Amino acid sequence: MPTEFRQTGAEVSRPDANRIAMRAVRNILAAAHNFTFELAGKRIDAASSEQPQPTWRPTEGLDEHLDGPWPAPVTLDIAWNGGSSRLQMSCETWSKSPDHRNSVSLSVSIQASGRELLWITVAPALSTAEDGRGVVVAGSVTPSKCDDDEDRGTHKGYAEALRAVVAEAGVPFRSRGYAHLGEIQVPSGEVAPDARTAFKRAVVVAVAKHAWFERRNRTGFAGVPFVEVQWVRGSGSTTVAPVQVQPTSSQRVGKRAGIWPLPGGVRTQLRALQALLEDIQEREPLPQEGLNLLFEERYQVTGPTALGGYKRMLRSLGYTTEDSDNNVELTDDGRAC
Repeated sequence: MPTEFRQTGAEVSRPDANRIAMRAVRNILAAAHNFTFELAGKRIDAASSEQPQPTWRPTEGLDEHLDGPWPAPVTLDIAWNGGSSRLQMSCETWSKSPDHRNSVSLSVSIQASGRELLWITVAPALSTAEDGRGVVVAGSVTPSKCDDDEDRGTHKGYAEALRAVVAEAGVPFRSRGYAHLGEIQVPSGEVAPDARTAFKRAVVVAVAKHAWFERRNRTGFAGVPFVEVQWVRGSGSTTVAPVQVQPTSSQRVGKRAGIWPLPGGVRTQLRALQALLEDIQEREPLPQEGLNLLFEERYQVTGPTALGGYKRMLRSLGYTTEDSDNNVELTDDGRAC
């Protein structure tokens, strides 16, 4: 039977939006699987297990006999060298706003505290979609809000650093602050390119956000976070400060926790580094503006935090130096490389 539409101005209002959203979220949860990925150069292992079936939640637009049972949550055991965390992915309903009340949503939270790392209110976007269309499932890639007593300048740099880590892990972006997890087909609720991909991308984004969300309280970690994100007490500054990955307590003093990863994936880091050094050698002495343009043209990097990270990486390796005019030149080690 064709879906009935209610037309309100230029928008289509679907009475089956929650039903389609439920199908899509169920498909993503059912696609839970174990996999390995990399964040900031560190191997992350993700193991999933289904939790017991929850009780049905009476929700507008849903019928337990037609749409049940309620999708079972998934436990996510995340582990890396030196630490671990346990998250939960689940089907929820939005209850904090009258505009989207009872809307079916996808949530990833810290299991110990229930703190939400990723919340996607799925149904509202579907209410304006016509049959045969796809609706993007987008997840926010932003750190938690700045505390009143936290340095605002440092906090501004967190967003760029977090997005760089997520992008390096291979998750595509829909817009500057939102990752593209997948696309819901209307009215079937199937997820493109497939539900497994959407599940994996949601996990990667949530795991990355965990370190930035818990920079102050460090809730939900056993051992140490996969990166150390420092909480900085407020200084009144609004200047964007570079965010650096700091060594954890488990690492030897005098050793770096890692270097800022170059774009293109971990398997191409050496080739990318060599190409970058060759480009600098051809142009040296290279003004800072010229190096910024090189990163923009070759790697589409424009953010101040990412640019600062790449420049620090070259200096930390001992491959570049700066002359009295702040121009960039290769060191002897850089030329040898």
